[in-house]
Amino acid sequence: MTNLLRLQRFLQQSFDGEPWYGPSVMAVLKEVTPQQATRTLLQSHSILQLVQHMTRWRRFVVAKMEGAGADVTDVENFPAGGRWADAVEELRRSQTELLTALEHFSVVRLSETVPGREYDFAYMLEGIVQHDIYHLGQISLLRKNLPA
Repeated sequence: MTNLLRLQRFLQQSFDGEPWYGPSVMAVLKEVTPQQATRTLLQSHSILQLVQHMTRWRRFVVAKMEGAGADVTDVENFPAGGRWADAVEELRRSQTELLTALEHFSVVRLSETVPGREYDFAYMLEGIVQHDIYHLGQISLLRKNLPA
């Protein structure tokens, strides 16, 4: 299995498949109510903000893969406001965009340095999966501790 196929598999499993670590991103988000999505606990970001943040960084990865000079502003990083259903749909779209970009990405580019960064594409692509899982842990804790 090539590195690109392995990355595609990891992205699919963690997003809406059956990953080794537990429930996928979409399995957890399916259990979040719109009321829970906008609430915070102590000084945390809301689940809505975390999902928007995940989407923004996934789109950063796609833009870098496509050669754009993308970056993420502070406002984009954890936006304020928005509708829960829209945020989930945008996250789904970002999954399609990411998998499509991977289908058109050359395996030889995995070792190339990402423009404007100090790491290569393989590291970034592995990192976006890790990023999703990290925030999924936060979302799971928030969901369990917020009233429905």
